[in-house]
Formats: sequence, C-alpha cells, structure tokens
Amino acid sequence: AQTILVSGESGAGKTEASKIVMKYLAAISNQRGTDEEKAAGIQVGTRLNACSPLLEAFGNAKTVRNDNSSRFGKFMKIKFSKAGQLRGAFTIKYLLEKSRIVTAAENERVYHAFYIVTRGKLKDALQVYPEKDYKSINAGKCLQNGEFNTSEDFQEVLDSMGKIGMKQDEIMSTWSTVVGVLSAQNISFLEDGEGSKLVESDRKYLADLGRLWKVDTVKLEKEFITTTLVIAGDKNVKLLRPVMAVDVRDALSKTLYNGLFGWLVEMCNELCDDPSADGSWIGLLDIFGFEDFTFNSFEQLCINLANETLQNHYNMYIFDKDMAECRAEGIDVTEVTCPDNKPCLRLITEKGGIMALLDEECTLGKGTDLSFLEKIDQAHGNNKNPFFDKKKTSRDTFIVNHYAANVTYNVANWLEKNRDTIKDDIRLIMRASQDPYVALFLEEPIPIEQQRKKLTVGGFFKDQVNQLMDVINSTNPHWIRCIKPHPA
Repeated sequence: AQTILVSGESGAGKTEASKIVMKYLAAISNQRGTDEEKAAGIQVGTRLNACSPLLEAFGNAKTVRNDNSSRFGKFMKIKFSKAGQLRGAFTIKYLLEKSRIVTAAENERVYHAFYIVTRGKLKDALQVYPEKDYKSINAGKCLQNGEFNTSEDFQEVLDSMGKIGMKQDEIMSTWSTVVGVLSAQNISFLEDGEGSKLVESDRKYLADLGRLWKVDTVKLEKEFITTTLVIAGDKNVKLLRPVMAVDVRDALSKTLYNGLFGWLVEMCNELCDDPSADGSWIGLLDIFGFEDFTFNSFEQLCINLANETLQNHYNMYIFDKDMAECRAEGIDVTEVTCPDNKPCLRLITEKGGIMALLDEECTLGKGTDLSFLEKIDQAHGNNKNPFFDKKKTSRDTFIVNHYAANVTYNVANWLEKNRDTIKDDIRLIMRASQDPYVALFLEEPIPIEQQRKKLTVGGFFKDQVNQLMDVINSTNPHWIRCIKPHPA
C-alpha cells in the first residue's frame, strides 16, 4: 500500500492539490479493462467528486488566510481492484473545529453552510430570517466571500446532495438543522434572581427550534436555565446564571452540527466505499495546515500537533533515510545535523506534557484555565524546556516553539473545549425529536459507570493521530509539499 501526504501551511492549496491527485488516480486507473469496468471506474470518480462541494460547504470556512479553509482533516483510503481499476474510497474525518460553529474572529466566517442557506432557494420553505438578523454569521463582520457565497453555490451543494443519493426528507432535515443552529445562537438570557431567564423578544427563536428540530421547547428552555444534580441518589435542581445558560446553548449547537457533519461523511462513505474491493489501496491525506493566527486557541494546538507529527515523519523518512543511504555509499555525514522536533512532540503529548496536564486539570472539580497554565509553566517554564516559553507580562498565554514558527496560545476556555460536555437531558430531548434524522445527530448519554473512561477531545485526537501514523508507517509514503504563494 502507498500513501500520498499533502502538506503545507494553512491556505497553501492542499485541498485543491488533493482533488487533482484524486482526478489523476481515477483517470490513470481507467486506462485499461473492459468497457464495463471503465464505466464503473468513471462512476466511482464522479461520486467522489460529488462529495467535495458537500463536505466543503459544511466543513470549510473563510479564514484570514484562505476563502475556503478546511476546518477538519481527512484521510481517504482509495481502493482498487486486483486489475488496478478504481473501485471506491472510504473517508475518515479528524477534529472539526467546533468553535467556528457558533462564532468567528474578525474578518473570518463561520461554516459556509450557514451563509448559503440564508441565500438559497429553500430559505422561504425554512422560514429563514434576513441574514443581518443572525448573530453568529455576523460575528466576524464578514458576510461576503469569494467561495460558497451565493444562491448558485447553494444550488451546487443541493445538486451534490442529490448525486450522493440523499432523499428529499434527508436534505430538508440537514438544512433545518443548520437554520436551527442559527436561531439557537440568537437566544440570549437575562439575570433572574440567582438564575436566568430567556429574553422575551428571543422566544421566537426558541419556537424556531421546535419547528425546525421538532423537539419539545418547554423541556429545552428548562435545560437552558437549570441543571439537575444527583447527590446521594437525590435530584437537586440548580439555577444557572446567564453565562452558564449560554454555555449550555453553545454546547448544544456545537454537538448537533458536529453530529450532522459526521453523518454527512457517513453518507459519502455509503455511496463511495466498496468493502468488497480486493486489490491494493492508496491513502490520500488532506489535513489542516500549520496555523499561527493573532489569537491561537486549543484547536490550533491540536492542528499544530498533527502537523508537528507529520513533520517528524517527514524528517525521519527524508533526512534519516538519505543519511543511511550516504553512509552505505561511504559518504561521511558526521558533520551533517538534521532537524529534530521530537522534543517538541514530547512537550505536547507525553506524560507531564501540555495535553496530559490539561486532561488532569479537567478531572479536578476546581480546575481552571489559569491553574492549568500555572502547572505547565511550573513544569516547563523558566528555561526548563527550550520548546516552551511564557512571557511574564502575560497572564493567559504560553508559547510553543514549533518547527514552523513560535506560536502564542491563549488558554481561555481550554478546559471546556477539552471536556466538550453536553448535558445528558439535552441529549435525551434531541434524541426524542420527531425528525428521525435530527434524532440521530446526538449520541445517547454515556452510562455513569462508563463516564470516567470517556476520552477528552485532546485525548481522542491524540489517539486518532497515533492511529493515522500507524497506517502511514505501514505504507510507502509520497510527499506533496504545497508552497504558499507570496501575497500579491
């Protein structure tokens, strides 16, 4: 088996390069065989191409670097028959950036799907408000974009849904979910004694959730503003302050949209995968590029961990093997030093490293973002680790000296992002939806006895990266480096 690894910084053109590779493999595999086999190969290529607009609409967004930035990673296993004909492909997704579901930084946008649904032909059927009314799509003060922006773009995604075999009710449920997230993000809360209450003028948005998601809004409102604690078998209802109610609302929006995206990837796999393919396969990796923004958060650390890991593989495969070849030919390479980023990887992933200390802080009842920062500074600061730094003048940031750049990370909301918790009662409300597809998007609550075993987001992603490297290391790798063009 072989793997093609497409790498480069954010906005360098990895996704477009991956599409070109996919088209090339489809064309080259179709040069021999019967007319029937060639026709089958062309059909597989057509199906794979049909998935692109759909996954880009729901998993890509405008950043300051790129009008169509992939906010998730994907590894595609492209399968062939023994005769070398293209038979199918299976896609694994990595870490959709959840914060972008509810908000975006200035001059950036949330996911493309949220904009095109307000401009597409289903907006009347879904009773969509004018786009200026929705807070989340206006958060970055950047409504327009060069890609996935118009009613024509919406039609292209609709056509893509039809091509992958989605039925009309599945299509409507998908867009109802998206519009519901827009309405949910417009629900705000006021202080009410020791708790909170919905702003009265926002009740229409709560009603939208009942109409679009087909859920019980009375129960949903109760879960927004209260939480039920079970202490020694007794249930105690605790009031939530407005800031906590907003956290509950955001957690619902993020988990629901992430579930929808995972379901769309599964739909693409059902159409494109051929489990009976009996030949070899080629892996194609298109993963988020290295990121260094003005404000870098937990997602950027995960993205940069993936890139750091791939860079380590590149160093080992290219430099170490070249050196071994030189030695075998009698060339003296004792003076040649190659870059080694293993210490940086250890800083992030090993026991006592950044992710381990974050997980530890998440298990503590009184753990906070700032106490987590204090712990990593105690463990690695004051020149103990050359790959770590913390400026004394900053109370909420630390610096990791990555292979590509020294990146400053802000620890705000890291514990919440790593725990990624959503109330069990909200899961049950959503799973009781009268829409059979919406009911699928949230998993069942985890039994209490198994909750301690639940992986954090960082732990799960670290495992995914390790599994990916196991696959890559079992294949013959080929690297494609995308060099970002200079700005005009």
